Amino acid sequence: MTGYVIRRILLLVPILIGVSLIIFFLLQLTPGDPAQMLLGSYASEERVADLREKLGLDRPLFVQYFDYIKGILKGNLGTSYTTNRPVMEMIISRFPATFELTIFSMFFATIIAVIFGVTASIKRNSILDLSFTTFSVLGMATPAFWLGLLLLFFFGVILNVIPIGGRIDLEFGLKNYTNIYLLDSIISMNFIAFKNVLHHLILPAFVLAIYPIAEMSQLTRTNMIEVLNQDYIRTARAKGIIEKQVIFKHAFKNVLIPVVTIAGLRLGAQFAGAILVEIIFSWPGIGRLAYDSIHARDYPVIQGIVLFIAMIFVVINLLVDIIYVYLDPRIKYT
Repeated sequence: MTGYVIRRILLLVPILIGVSLIIFFLLQLTPGDPAQMLLGSYASEERVADLREKLGLDRPLFVQYFDYIKGILKGNLGTSYTTNRPVMEMIISRFPATFELTIFSMFFATIIAVIFGVTASIKRNSILDLSFTTFSVLGMATPAFWLGLLLLFFFGVILNVIPIGGRIDLEFGLKNYTNIYLLDSIISMNFIAFKNVLHHLILPAFVLAIYPIAEMSQLTRTNMIEVLNQDYIRTARAKGIIEKQVIFKHAFKNVLIPVVTIAGLRLGAQFAGAILVEIIFSWPGIGRLAYDSIHARDYPVIQGIVLFIAMIFVVINLLVDIIYVYLDPRIKYT
């Protein structure tokens, strides 16, 4: 296992270099000049040329790319064109908001999906099973941005029971320890702020969780039905073991591996997919930062965010592989 983990960590370097190569040259193909965007459409050609030289955009692309790679190897993702701040500093300041939204939504999605999937497999072909299956199909077919706008309009505008944006109301003076507001409110024992943070979080987290709930519940149902038809389950029932133990001790444990797999992959995708939800709900995370940077043609910030999310994907997949061993000791890595 130790050798496997070391090899996977070493593979992180070529993966990130490959991702950086793709995103760097793809950005060069996008229309628009960062210098022109910064100075405005009425800026003279001389001012635009001076700014391009200052930003290093007048150099050959391969020279720009190799300079960028040298900076990455030193832990420097560059400097933002628009704010003149280090890109890493901007990402770190925004990441806790995205982390809070994503982890909360996946925690919520995993619990609901497992309950739906196990219940549907036990009550197969019943009204309950049909209802959960219908929900899953609709959940996978419904675009997150459309659902977000619909729920925001209904609960935030018409009923006015959910805040329409932000992470916390301005009147709450929450002390910042980690920039993860739920955690900060618990650390500071400010449970009024905790309630307010949860109030802001629940709707965007629900929208972000819809697709994972639909996907994982169907996966859980399918695998549970397959496991419940195995010989060892019939043997366990023949021995007189109570049904709850058959379901949760014998059957459900063997369903965990595919559930953990899809949950791990979906968690990485949630960080990337949070951009639409963050835009709709004015959530100040890295998704919103990416959206603003794309409009401003702020190449260093866009590249830094893509690399950061790629690293998250690799780390999550590594953690999932390690969890496999504890769920099923028969799995070995070489």
